[in-house]
Amino acid sequence: MSRKIIIFLLAVLLALFVGINIIIGVNSSTRVTFTSTYPKTSLKIISPDGKQILINTTQAIDLKIGDYQASYQNKDLNKDSFLVSIKKTTSKINLDPGYNNDLLTSKMSVDKEEIKGVIGSLFKSNNYSIGTEKLYHKGEWFAGSLIVYQVNLNIDPELGNPDNYDIYYVVLKKNLNNNWDLVGGPGLILTKPENPSIPDFILDDLNPSN
Repeated sequence: MSRKIIIFLLAVLLALFVGINIIIGVNSSTRVTFTSTYPKTSLKIISPDGKQILINTTQAIDLKIGDYQASYQNKDLNKDSFLVSIKKTTSKINLDPGYNNDLLTSKMSVDKEEIKGVIGSLFKSNNYSIGTEKLYHKGEWFAGSLIVYQVNLNIDPELGNPDNYDIYYVVLKKNLNNNWDLVGGPGLILTKPENPSIPDFILDDLNPSN
């Protein structure tokens, strides 16, 4: 076999190798657009091979198929990492970020008295106290615990026995008029089948052992 034929065959094989890799690369990625309920959301994602990519919402980007660790970069948003799975059929990722703890705590100080008033209007007896209280997502969800004391009639029917109590959980949500409505509880445990409208992250926080 002559040298020219060998060089030609090697060139053909090289071209085939490059072409196959290009096809594999194209088929293993897809173009994805990110949208968000928070304006101008900035997102950092880390690819399976450790590459960091900064993304802005409404931006279309080619991403390889696989699982990415993501975190929000905006100062008001929760920066806990979460999973973003990219499949061949993925064309849009809809993001719904929540505020960070500092901002939720600040909003809680504003809404606290109104929330206490709503709870007080729902539960007329005075044999309870509010234990934990927390806002979630963008401050439109509230979950808290009520320490309900068992009334000891031998002492005073209006007082609770501090050594005999149960802890009940309640969940409130702001309606379209910006008022708080009871959407879950009171209950010793709030389950998803009985409270389908309550997000999983709230139920998981209230029932960490489940």
